[in-house]
Amino acid sequence: MSVHPAVCLHHGPYEVAVRPSGGGYLDLATLYRNLVKEVLLAEERDRLHVMVKGGDWVFGSQLVDCAMQAAGLGASGQLPARLFCPQMVTDTGAKLSKSLIRDGRAPLPDGAAPWTLDTRMWAGSLPEYAGAC
Repeated sequence: MSVHPAVCLHHGPYEVAVRPSGGGYLDLATLYRNLVKEVLLAEERDRLHVMVKGGDWVFGSQLVDCAMQAAGLGASGQLPARLFCPQMVTDTGAKLSKSLIRDGRAPLPDGAAPWTLDTRMWAGSLPEYAGAC
C-alpha cells in the first residue's frame, strides 16, 4: 500500500491510500496515463513493446515523446514503437466509440458486423480477419 498526498484546487489537500484490493482510485488524464505506461515499458529492455493507437493520437504522442525525453529517455532507442490505426467514424463524422456501443449506450451502425466489437465472433481465418480490418 502507498499513500499519495495531493492538493485539489477546489477542496484543498488530501491523502488517499491506493491498494490492489481497492479503497482508492487513481485516475490520470489520457496524456499522463500514456506517459506512465510508456515510461514503465521503457524499463523493460528485453522485450519489444509496440503501442497501438488510434489515428487521433498522432499529435498527442509527440507530447508523450517530449516528456519522456525530458525524463532522460528516448536518446538511446528506449521509446516504444507505435502503430497508428485509421480513425473510425460514424456516418455523422463523429469518432466511433466501440465501448459505448458495446455497453448498449449507442447503436451499432447500420451494416456493421457484430465481430467489429468482439473479435471472438469472427468466423473466418486469421489472414481473412487481417484482410477485413
